[in-house]
Amino acid sequence: MSGQTLTDRIAAAQYQLTGSDMARAVCKATTHEVMAPKKKHLECKWTIFRQVIINHHRDSN
Repeated sequence: MSGQTLTDRIAAAQYQLTGSDMARAVCKATTHEVMAPKKKHLECKWTIFRQVIINHHRDSN
């Protein structure tokens, strides 16, 4: 389906018939597809989490 869900296709059809040019541009730039988080975001969150745990451990001793 070329990366588009049925909801995406319905929204695109609605905006094509009734929407403004801005609404069409936003519709083309967005998707309702659910994706997993990117690896770089997970690594960043893990690094922050690890720092919080280490700092908490240091403060408690």
